[in-house]
Amino acid sequence: MGPSKSTSHGKPAYLNEIVVTDLVTHKPLAPNVRGEVMCRGAVVFDGYWNNADATSAAFRDGWFSTGNIGYLAAAILATLSVPRRLYS
Repeated sequence: MGPSKSTSHGKPAYLNEIVVTDLVTHKPLAPNVRGEVMCRGAVVFDGYWNNADATSAAFRDGWFSTGNIGYLAAAILATLSVPRRLYS
């Protein structure tokens, strides 16, 4: 079953990418597998103002961690209403 309209977010904006990664290994996951939503691209900010520690914690290999759990289904991002810090 695909994502419902209330939880799906569509395709990434032009020149942007989304990947869902494993919470432990940080490796990309197959479609329909829940993991951490990461993004990068032209409209993703490149860091927190005057806060190098927060920037370092939020980015991994150029990808920004949204802090959300989600999965990709048919090239459409679907997220859960659970922040990563609360997901187990």
